[in-house]
Amino acid sequence: MENEFNRLDEILRTKTYADLNDEDRAWIDEVVGRSGFEELSSLVSSVSRERERAVSSNVKTDLVREMKKKHRGALAVWLSYKTPMYANALALLFIAVSVWVFLPAREVIVEKPVTVRVPVVDTVTVQLPSDTVFIERKIRVEVPVYLTRTAAPKEVNEKEVRSKPLAEDEALRELLVSGK
Repeated sequence: MENEFNRLDEILRTKTYADLNDEDRAWIDEVVGRSGFEELSSLVSSVSRERERAVSSNVKTDLVREMKKKHRGALAVWLSYKTPMYANALALLFIAVSVWVFLPAREVIVEKPVTVRVPVVDTVTVQLPSDTVFIERKIRVEVPVYLTRTAAPKEVNEKEVRSKPLAEDEALRELLVSGK
């Protein structure tokens, strides 16, 4: 059956009824007849002429534009989708809050030692035997404080934090008594 169709197609494309040899003419008369062959032959020739005709440029550009419209990418479809303004605002708010919540907080690491000057004022009262004169002086001592950051917190030694009182300092006592 397939062979017969291919044979008929070949004969319709290449020959007219007058050009057929005796064997092909007998087979054509048996399969479709002379009038059927001529109708099919005219149909095949008109279809082949239609294929050869050029398409005008306007039709071609319009057709290409319509095809591109129908087969747009997913991003273009998503961007051209119309939504109410409140939905866009809510989506933007949701994105902003989720970024704020889920992004890690930035840590600030100080690599240089930082000196913080804190004025310390202390009054020292020295009591000596009654034959001496009392001199009161205010001594201002600046204590540098270094802020550093370590991986694990350091244990605080109370002896380092609480040094001996200024009244017990020998050099200070001499300065106060001598008045120099």
